[in-house]
Amino acid sequence: MVRIRIARRRAGMSALEALLSLSILSLVLVAGVGVMSTTVRSWTGGTRRVDAENETAYAVRYIASRIQEACMISVASDGMSVTYWMPQKDEDGNYRMPVTPETESRSFSVSNGTLYETDGHGTRELLAYVSSTDPSIPGSDKSYVPFEAGAGSVPRVLSVHLATERSGVNSETPVRSRHRQIIYLRNVPTPN
Repeated sequence: MVRIRIARRRAGMSALEALLSLSILSLVLVAGVGVMSTTVRSWTGGTRRVDAENETAYAVRYIASRIQEACMISVASDGMSVTYWMPQKDEDGNYRMPVTPETESRSFSVSNGTLYETDGHGTRELLAYVSSTDPSIPGSDKSYVPFEAGAGSVPRVLSVHLATERSGVNSETPVRSRHRQIIYLRNVPTPN
């Protein structure tokens, strides 16, 4: 009778199997790192866009909250600043009637790409990276005027147009933001 020997495999892996397993594991890890890198880059870009939108929207809302209570405004001829006067108040904090402006003026201005607020307490920075050109048209030279007064000898309306443009992460596409709001002055004195 002929005996057939069945070779028993020893427990463990051969060198070829180990090498193949390490190769597959390496490919999976490289792909995982690539996906993670793309995800982080996308997350960072999205966060920068949201931050830019929020900062620009906040600045426009802040300007509106201040100017809507004003009784008089004056916009510079280049549209880069607006000066405003608040109505005088009595000792109880109520507006005096008839409405008359305070002697102290306040202003918002854009200078060297930064939006500033100036009042009796000094000047402070509100928003950086303010663009003087329209950000919706890349490479455009079309000027973007931040402040425009409504028609009439006594302006009752102010349009605020703020645009920002920041450099992207790792020389990516710049992050742009743009917000507009029309502000109606509440306390403009009526002519007698």
